[in-house]
Amino acid sequence: MKYLGFLLSAMLLFAGCSQLDRIGQAEEDIHKVSPKLDETNSQMAELKRLQSMAQALDGIKSQYSLERLSPVPTGLMPYAETFAEAAHENEIAKLASDWLSQIDQVTPIAGFGADGTQTAPTLQQQNDTLVAKFRDYQALSAIAAFIPEDTLHAMIDTEINNGGPYRPAALALLMMRADFITSALVVQQFKLEDPIPFNSIGEVEQANAYMMQVEEILRLHFTTNDVSLTDVAVKTTGIVTPPHYNGPIANADEKLDADTVAGLASAWQMIVTKAKIGMNIKVVKDSKGQILNTASYNSEIARGNAAIALAQKYANGWAAKP
Repeated sequence: MKYLGFLLSAMLLFAGCSQLDRIGQAEEDIHKVSPKLDETNSQMAELKRLQSMAQALDGIKSQYSLERLSPVPTGLMPYAETFAEAAHENEIAKLASDWLSQIDQVTPIAGFGADGTQTAPTLQQQNDTLVAKFRDYQALSAIAAFIPEDTLHAMIDTEINNGGPYRPAALALLMMRADFITSALVVQQFKLEDPIPFNSIGEVEQANAYMMQVEEILRLHFTTNDVSLTDVAVKTTGIVTPPHYNGPIANADEKLDADTVAGLASAWQMIVTKAKIGMNIKVVKDSKGQILNTASYNSEIARGNAAIALAQKYANGWAAKP
């Protein structure tokens, strides 16, 4: 019986060792395969990112309706946001460099007559080129506005502070970002020029959040001595409009000088003024006029006052500057 017990123990020990050997071999095989899987997953993620960018650019280029390009380019904004979120800082700066160059340099394609001689571009060809340039400028402005904070900081550091190959384009993107956020995402979207209440406190808070992104640009301090805030500028020369044209299309010529800064910062006071008109705070009263939702109402009042106070703080700060 002792011998039998010893034999069974030996058999179990051998089986256990064999099982452990198989487990160890499996773990070793997994470790060999794991880096390959990681590499494949990484390649798939990169392919998906590039595909997302390409589809976004296709969506932008499909926009030709002038009504959807100005004053707020609603038709292309979703595509611009997708591209900005997917692209790396150098890819965004390069796109801006390429498109701004094309806006200045591309001319309508001339046709050819029956005898083979070159003819002047038709009015339709001129118009198509004009709208395409305006579309690309609006798209770059929207892309600039939607650049995530970490990507923006990387672009400032790489292209501006360290003198990257796309420094002029990066500086232009900063100007376009400040202008687009203020004019399109704040003033136009929330109708700040109309003497009517905000639809909600959330709108006031969102307007404040957008303006905080503009504040970051207005208060930028570059780490290089050869760039200053007035170098944040964008200028185009290739947008040629017909005589007596008074539509929304025109060349851009903006830089972050004192007047521009004051104009952008004035949106803070516009937020305050509109918020004081009203923020559509919900109040429930009984037949005697007594407030029933006192707790939630007081909470919303405090929230609204905080939003107004934040905007007023920055409005006062800029008003106090010489």
